[in-house]
Amino acid sequence: MTSSKTNPVETSDPDDRFSIVHAHGVFTLPIRVYNQDIDAGRVVFVANYLKFMERARSEWLHTIGVNQRHMERELRAGFVVKDVQLQCHKPAYLDDIVQATVQIEELGRSSITLRQQIYRNSDLLCDGRFVAVCVSLTQFRPVSIAEDIRTRFSAEVKALLNGGQRSGPPSLAAVG
Repeated sequence: MTSSKTNPVETSDPDDRFSIVHAHGVFTLPIRVYNQDIDAGRVVFVANYLKFMERARSEWLHTIGVNQRHMERELRAGFVVKDVQLQCHKPAYLDDIVQATVQIEELGRSSITLRQQIYRNSDLLCDGRFVAVCVSLTQFRPVSIAEDIRTRFSAEVKALLNGGQRSGPPSLAAVG
């Protein structure tokens, strides 16, 4: 087996950076683009950016200690996406490693607004804004976000404000 440093095949990940980063209130999940993600034009199909962002939101929730299964079973509540805004700027290609980011823009009584972006290195490929509402799973009506979850979200907002970073992928070098 040869190492990627000596392999003559060019990759889109020359620094071998394929790790989750969570710094200053911005969560970043690296995602490799597979054949299943691209369309006939050989670029990422637009709906797959939404899937990448969903995956990043789910991993972010795990990282900050929000267990969605516990919410469903014990609290009988869950988050549903109410509104999505998406702008695609540049395409991603097969074998690219893109970074899907998550950061809180606004926290309401029963809703959370998230800004999510997809980058390839420092190039912004896709910019999204999601409003998710906490709902009762028995009545599908909005309910207040549980206090322990709100506390975790508030810590994210504080970290974002203290870090001063509003968008863009965090510097991997800046993370210990």
